[in-house]
Amino acid sequence: MELYIYLVLIGQLLWAFLSLIDKFMISKKFITNPLVFIIFNGIMNIALLLFIPFIDIHKPSLEIVVSAVLFATLYLAGIAAYYKAIEYEDISKVIMLFNLEPVLVLLFSFLFLHEILRLNQFAGFTFLLAAAFVVTFKKTKTGFKMSNALWFMIISGVTAAISYVAAKNVYNLTDFLNAFFWLRVASFAPLILLFIPRLRREFVSTWKSMPRYANGIIASKMIIDFSVFFIVGYAISIASPSLIIALMSATIPLSVLILSSLISIYHPEILEEELTKKAVLVKLAGLALIIAGITMLNI
Repeated sequence: MELYIYLVLIGQLLWAFLSLIDKFMISKKFITNPLVFIIFNGIMNIALLLFIPFIDIHKPSLEIVVSAVLFATLYLAGIAAYYKAIEYEDISKVIMLFNLEPVLVLLFSFLFLHEILRLNQFAGFTFLLAAAFVVTFKKTKTGFKMSNALWFMIISGVTAAISYVAAKNVYNLTDFLNAFFWLRVASFAPLILLFIPRLRREFVSTWKSMPRYANGIIASKMIIDFSVFFIVGYAISIASPSLIIALMSATIPLSVLILSSLISIYHPEILEEELTKKAVLVKLAGLALIIAGITMLNI
């Protein structure tokens, strides 16, 4: 197999654990504001200081600066929307909705770039869209409605898809370590939120009110998150973003579904997923549609 495939598989397994940590922190209400959560994400970039002695840092061009800032802004907006989605759905369902990214890329290409969709692309588009509807339809007293998680994940999908393209541009313009360095520098952007008094107070009170073990979990998340960014970043630098997104879309939903189900069965006090027969069938149907859709897109 190609090196980037191994890198993405390792990165996505780690990211599956991160997703469970996100759900745990939010469901236990240790962190209630997505903006406070992305401030924590910004702080993790302090680990970047460890790399400085090993990097021959070059002054970035204007294009690198613009692309890095665009990446950081859109990526963090997508993460904030993802955190909101977690509030409404099981983490295994939310992760499945990440597969809206290739659907949105295809849709934008068709509408704005006037690209012609091939039959296999249209079929893949249909399968992935069906998966999103299957996992987010909810029965109510008056009929059916879409889960709010869908709308937040559409926002997350749009911003994430564009941010990957911006990151790829940075990797194309300079060597890997410099690209990694400047992308992480740009990702300090959430710390600007600390200049807003209300958010600064909420961040401080959140940090102080969390039990010690929750602080440890956040610290571990920062380390793992930084590692995943490095691993997947290198994969993006040597392969097409569309290939990376496709591989991520095909692997992470299954990983999260298995891990979240096992934890819910054996340690429901940590994470509780809906595991009724109907819920499991819905998730499996969504997963089958995702695998079919990704397969069709890559024929």
